[in-house]
Amino acid sequence: MSARLGEFDLVVGGGVSNLDHPQDFSPYAAQWQAFLKRGGVVIATDASYGGINGQWIGGIDPALRTTSAICSAHSKPSAETLAVKFAEGDPLLSIPHPLEPDLTPKSCWAHLDNVGEGWTTAVTCHDGKPLLIHRPYGQGLVVVTSYFRFSGSSGGAATHLLQNALTLARLQQRGLGLRAVSLPTQLALGDNTLSLTVANTGAEATPVTVRLDAKQGDRTATAESATPLAAGQEATVPLTLRLSARGAYEGTLTLKRGEETLLTLPRPLSVPELVVARPARRHVFADRPQMIANVTLAPELRDKLAQLRVTLQPVGTPSGETVTLRPTALEATRELSVAKLPAGPYELLATLHEGDRKLADWRAPFTLHPRPQVYFNDRNVCFVDDKPFFPIAMYHVAWRATKEQMLQCVEDLAAMGFNAVHTSCTNLDNFQEVLDRAQARGLKVIPEGIGAKSPALARFKDHPAILAWNSGDEPDCANVAPEQVGANIDAVRDTDATHPLYTTVANPGVLLRYAPHVDVFSNDPYPLTRGKTNTIAVALQTAQAREAVQHRKPLWMVPQCFGYPDGPWDVPTPAQERSMSYQALIEGANGLNWYVYDDVKFKLMDHPELAAMMRRLTGEVRTLTPFLLDPAYDAARFQAGPEGCIRACAIKDGNTLLIMAAHTNEKDLGAQELTVPGLPAGAAAEVMFEQRRIDTAGGKITDTFGPYAVHVYRVRL
Repeated sequence: MSARLGEFDLVVGGGVSNLDHPQDFSPYAAQWQAFLKRGGVVIATDASYGGINGQWIGGIDPALRTTSAICSAHSKPSAETLAVKFAEGDPLLSIPHPLEPDLTPKSCWAHLDNVGEGWTTAVTCHDGKPLLIHRPYGQGLVVVTSYFRFSGSSGGAATHLLQNALTLARLQQRGLGLRAVSLPTQLALGDNTLSLTVANTGAEATPVTVRLDAKQGDRTATAESATPLAAGQEATVPLTLRLSARGAYEGTLTLKRGEETLLTLPRPLSVPELVVARPARRHVFADRPQMIANVTLAPELRDKLAQLRVTLQPVGTPSGETVTLRPTALEATRELSVAKLPAGPYELLATLHEGDRKLADWRAPFTLHPRPQVYFNDRNVCFVDDKPFFPIAMYHVAWRATKEQMLQCVEDLAAMGFNAVHTSCTNLDNFQEVLDRAQARGLKVIPEGIGAKSPALARFKDHPAILAWNSGDEPDCANVAPEQVGANIDAVRDTDATHPLYTTVANPGVLLRYAPHVDVFSNDPYPLTRGKTNTIAVALQTAQAREAVQHRKPLWMVPQCFGYPDGPWDVPTPAQERSMSYQALIEGANGLNWYVYDDVKFKLMDHPELAAMMRRLTGEVRTLTPFLLDPAYDAARFQAGPEGCIRACAIKDGNTLLIMAAHTNEKDLGAQELTVPGLPAGAAAEVMFEQRRIDTAGGKITDTFGPYAVHVYRVRL
């Protein structure tokens, strides 16, 4: 590749590039430096490994070398540690596309370190370390970021980063360096002071002209300024744009060097309304009769918040009760009960007051639906046709599967004791047969890849086998923002208001961001990779996901039941599979959806011992289902063993106490003592699924725990 750099304008290193079999690029440094100096662009993503930071980027030029370190956003994820800071005025973040909305939902497991001179830091993490840096190199540009997973169907983050980087490099090549930008898309009424800082990188003096047009209806406001620049000179070009009305504007930015137009780009602009209030979701259901209202006030009100109040009311026939919000910040969230209202269309009316004076109001529509066919009680238990249902499901990645293969999957999973299948929908006629067969075999179905415009949605929404829809698996990996996930779910609900949407988020660092926007939440910890056996990750990530939904939404976890001969994931042993599955149950999963029956690279039925374990697990979960429904909501969780390697919980149901305990690693622990909350002294415990009993003493259970051992105890109180 180094020998072919002359054929390219841009080189991008994707996730884990130069990780396996890393190459030292220093012998090719001259070729890469020449590529950059003539105007080439190098973008290194996932810069969290020595092969990227050191051997590739550092190999090009030692001055470009960086290192990386674990970020607290990954090691201690919370709303605070996930927060990042975007550099004001950085052109890479704003020209031509604003990158902040693309990068905000993303997370990094590492940040950059040992960053030398000459770099500009565009994004900084909670630890005060860079996540994204860039620097000019000749007429070219180098961008290094520890952000990863830029691929995906939406393409926003990837496309915008590439276009922004290329724009800066092309301007540099044409004799103009863009150094800083003060052109916010959100402006104010009256005069707005804006600016661009530019450098003349050409060999001759030239004037630089900046123009910004803002069109609203038949009115256009214009700001234009020209500044002469000597060769090598840098200057800030000021603009004053006067806007006379609130609302959205069509903005156009034009940048000229002499008489040559270097850049013309659309730039959406707006003057915020005084108050905006929108339901977090446009569809509200009688089984969860709380509507979340997100209220935003205009920035100009920041200094008078103490004098303001916002009244919120569902308006319809009839209207709901009015609640009052006393804002302490420009953004606030308020919950409104709609339990007393009949189903039907409504508007959320928000009215802003200063003292006794009304300043403004805002209306946003929402629909209150009766209790749907598939719903959840306040303990996150799923009900289908008013009967409790604990999902025992498995994925089938069937995009390229034949009808016969899909039907065989239904037969196999039904025979193994599953009650649901998560599968792909392509050919509608074939899928009709799959749904019919699933219904006949007692399986519910979660079709994947179903969006608002999918023909399958309208055709199958009334089929009795449908349990839920999946509008897109792992949206965080596809760069779909949390708010967009919620909007996609609402769009599906416009057609089908009777089934929930199931959403799996892969990265534990962003669970908190996505949880508020989904119906059914899920996470897929796959800890068996590259010979590592960190199976306790299942317990940890299930607990993180449970905290993310704050016990207010159902959580269906995805245990790993697959591996590939060429990696990176390893096939679980039956003991590991049982431990991981029970870890998810212990930490509060309201359903299980194992991955995978068949995804082409892995076929469960080719692994008879693992398939036998899945048959055993489905039977055990069915036996435990009465405890895993309502009673599990009040489970008392505890740990035992060295460093808490045994995860356990106690669930009380009437006069019975169920204790589940799962050992999370390969060590033979021998006899271990469990101090069980609520266990009376001297009670006898049945060890379920093992045909034995043990005595307890002093509220404790003593039992042996071999590698990945799981024990389930039932005690009559």
